[in-house]
Amino acid sequence: ISNEEMDAGHSERRTINEESDEYINCQCLRLIENDMSVILCIGETELEYEKDLAGAVCEVQLKKGLAGISNEEMDAGHSERRTINEESDEYINCQCLRLIENDMSVILCIGETELEYEKDLAGAVCEVQLKKGLAGISNEEMD
Repeated sequence: ISNEEMDAGHSERRTINEESDEYINCQCLRLIENDMSVILCIGETELEYEKDLAGAVCEVQLKKGLAGISNEEMDAGHSERRTINEESDEYINCQCLRLIENDMSVILCIGETELEYEKDLAGAVCEVQLKKGLAGISNEEMD
């Protein structure tokens, strides 16, 4: 398979399969070597969140997961993660800022839920997600 998109480091697999950051980095490198796009999933467990360790955990996962990989595009705010993991716009903005601090390009994903779509709220929802997701990011950083 070539030119496909694969994810590495999905939070459930990290926990259930006890996948280490080093193992995930090897997955990323292997996928890139095979000309595949990689979506590196980072995120804390519920316990890490409760202990207010989310930022530190995600930063370590990001650095270790991308070791040896430079100038890649990353996404933040994937719609399923927003809903299933209840990731707030503020949390996603923090992810964007961290990626930029690490000299990475960011793909900010925005989008409405099915219910919001049915209520004709797509435009308003996306506008809020975009504004909050880009808070504190300069025009130069968006180029």
